Amino acid sequence: MKKTKKIQTKNPKAVLHFIAIFLIVVTMITSAVGLFGWSKYIAAQSSNATATIAKWYFNLKTGEYTQNGPQLLSLTRTDNKEHVEEGKLAPGTSGILPIIVDTTGTETDLTYDVTITINNCPRNIVFTPQTPDATIQEITDEAPYVRTIKIGKYVPYAEVGEHDETIAWNWPYETTTGAGVTVNDIIDTEDNGKDVTVTITAVGTEVLSRTITKSTITDGTNTIKNGDTITLRMGEGTKTVTYSTKTEPVTYEMEDTSIATITDGGVITPVAPGQTDLTITGVDSGEQVELNVEVKKQTLNVYVGDTVYYTPTGTAGGVNTYVWKNSLASSTNTTEMTLKSGAGQTYNISEWYVFSVDGDNIQIVPKKPSPNVTLAAAQGYNNGVKLLNDACSALYSDESKNITARSIKIEDFEWAMGTSGGNIGKLNTAKSNIKYGTQRYSAITANKGYPRIYALENNSVIDTVKNEEGLGLSEQKVFIEKTDSTDKGLDVATSSLRPYQTYFTLPASDLNTALGTLYKKVLLNNNTYSPKYWIASRCIESASKTSCNFRINFIYNGGLDAKQLVNNLPTSSGNSESCGLFPVVQLTKDDLEATATAREYNVK
Repeated sequence: MKKTKKIQTKNPKAVLHFIAIFLIVVTMITSAVGLFGWSKYIAAQSSNATATIAKWYFNLKTGEYTQNGPQLLSLTRTDNKEHVEEGKLAPGTSGILPIIVDTTGTETDLTYDVTITINNCPRNIVFTPQTPDATIQEITDEAPYVRTIKIGKYVPYAEVGEHDETIAWNWPYETTTGAGVTVNDIIDTEDNGKDVTVTITAVGTEVLSRTITKSTITDGTNTIKNGDTITLRMGEGTKTVTYSTKTEPVTYEMEDTSIATITDGGVITPVAPGQTDLTITGVDSGEQVELNVEVKKQTLNVYVGDTVYYTPTGTAGGVNTYVWKNSLASSTNTTEMTLKSGAGQTYNISEWYVFSVDGDNIQIVPKKPSPNVTLAAAQGYNNGVKLLNDACSALYSDESKNITARSIKIEDFEWAMGTSGGNIGKLNTAKSNIKYGTQRYSAITANKGYPRIYALENNSVIDTVKNEEGLGLSEQKVFIEKTDSTDKGLDVATSSLRPYQTYFTLPASDLNTALGTLYKKVLLNNNTYSPKYWIASRCIESASKTSCNFRINFIYNGGLDAKQLVNNLPTSSGNSESCGLFPVVQLTKDDLEATATAREYNVK
């Protein structure tokens, strides 16, 4: 009752006339000596029809074209819907597009490609080809609403005969539920009364042998074809290109072997992230398959606190070295000391903790600091930041892998405190509510000496003039050399020194609380022993109204402290301190490979 009522509405759903246009394109094979050479020409005919027919035959017998069945084609109705006139299409009808490709009599392997183009195609009609890899293109957005179906198949000569490529179709009476019914009713009504035309193009091509382009090619997981991409990921093994229907030997050529390599057996090994081309050539036929090989970065789940094994190698396989000049590190010592970090060397560090993970970028710090280096007096303050950074960079970078290193600095601790959720976010606000840049005393007039680097620092005040654009606590661009043998690296203010407080300290108990368990493990080694290492950051403490102390930060006994190297007396010889190097090494996940033990990695 419902369907009869719909057909009788004022604006009925579409009832379509059917006109079929039949176009055949045949690849013919001829030769003056009776062998199969190549010569292509087109044999075509077309016809219009409004009647239903049985089947359409397309014969690909070698050397000739034959039409074995009726020459008319239509969307054959199979539903026996009495409410729709025979030869007409309407919502609620279904049927088939009967296609038979006949390869009877062929004497070679061949391929055929059938393209069906349907003009004025009802937009809600559904087509279902039998061939699994057939493609159905989206219908065009505007009239005449074209739908294209493509079918391709490889047929060995041993399998000649009729190949049924009949396509089922169904025009649903209602294509959805709810509000969508109204929308699709409007679409179906707009398609009313149009002539549907079907154009079929069929091309048959002789294949001289079962060459690799028509063989089944897999990469171990997926079936691949000419132009496809094989994807590998660093750290996840190889892939092998195999053929289930290959009858000829092939050769492989990888364009860029710095991205991936391939063996004579088709085993692809990733080398580095990137893309390259792989050409596979049939030895007998000369036919080729062109594939793209993409190597992606490896996916490693790396976390703070994981272990990384890393020993840097110097340029050209040498040992990383750094010459520590005591003339820059001390006001009295002028000797030089050569530091070496290679395997078996004094300053070697091989076991590291992951300190931070930011996407593919990773920072690692040593599980134990290096042996000690000494900073003393004014020159230790003047040059400590650059000496520590330069030494860590030279000893623990690896130029061949683009791995860089620097010394740890006070900002790293502040970052770790904020990340770990501790109740102290900034070290320079942790004690006495004295913030960086806060003036402690109005003037110091009795003692006017200061290390030279202080004149270059942000917030330094000499002769009542504040420097607002100077270096930060963890910055230094050039070394300061002593000008004579008596000044000990000190300058003397002509008027007064008005220091700004930048000193802070946290005992072990406070630092453990501020860092939390994870970063306490990474930066303090969980207090299993007492690490002692430099932090490449300067600080100044106003000790009284008449003196101030110039210091370099360091970790000792699980707490943060700062060693007083010199006060502001120009006659002071200063103090000295020896602590280890604590480099922060920057690398990426691509530099790592997993070990057999969970949460541990090697640097490749």
